Amino acid sequence: MPARPSPPVTLHALQEWEGYITEIGDSEVTANLIDLTAGATYAGEEATIPLQEISEADAAKVQVGSIFRWVIGYERTGGTKKRVSHIVFRDLPAMTESDLRDGEEWARRILAAFNR
Repeated sequence: MPARPSPPVTLHALQEWEGYITEIGDSEVTANLIDLTAGATYAGEEATIPLQEISEADAAKVQVGSIFRWVIGYERTGGTKKRVSHIVFRDLPAMTESDLRDGEEWARRILAAFNR
């Protein structure tokens, strides 16, 4: 008899944020969050997230400036429904102090051009 295929796993998001890490402690990280569920376009919230919430696969990506997506919702597998919190880090390089300084310098030059 052939094996039955596994039921599909779906995730219904209740709340979704995009965030970036601003501080790393011994057991937690601090991050600024953009509330994607509310349609926000700028960071309006701050969260302290225990390092235990971050998967082993993403642990190496935890750096100041790292960008991640955080979803809280219901995961369904067949007839089973459970509430989950899922954090996934993007595979992008973290912003460095040098990147921030370069961006600030660029903004000053643009602002100076408009103030002439």
